[in-house]
Amino acid sequence: GVVYARTNWAGKIDLILLTDAIGSDYIFGRIHYTSDEDGNTSLEVETPNATYSSNIAGGPEDGTFVGLKLSKDGRVQSTLPLSKFNGISNSAWSSSASFTIGGRSYTVPSDVLCYNLSSKSWVTLDEARAFAGTCTVYADDTGYVRAVEVR
Repeated sequence: GVVYARTNWAGKIDLILLTDAIGSDYIFGRIHYTSDEDGNTSLEVETPNATYSSNIAGGPEDGTFVGLKLSKDGRVQSTLPLSKFNGISNSAWSSSASFTIGGRSYTVPSDVLCYNLSSKSWVTLDEARAFAGTCTVYADDTGYVRAVEVR
């Protein structure tokens, strides 16, 4: 969907930002690893609406965010690592739809996942930014923010 549209001096649209740049094959969520009594490790990825499980071993650090590619039967086929940026100040945000780090701008979709570590709950972007002056941001290689985390 359209996240942002800008018009030029003549009233013509000259910039459109779209979500789902990677495609709809990915679901984004917070990763957890669990081990059973036999030492077998499994992966769980929590989203605001569901938790997905897999026996895929290894991958990103526990508690970080990843993208998931699901099979038709709802199993995790693969994970997509996201770049993690710590300590992003609220002043880095030019609007709720973008922010800049190190000279690179990142697009923030309106449905970006936001998680409050202190309350262990999913929140809106406005609630996350009001809660803390800095955040951790997870972005994909295309420059889209997929998750924002505050504590």
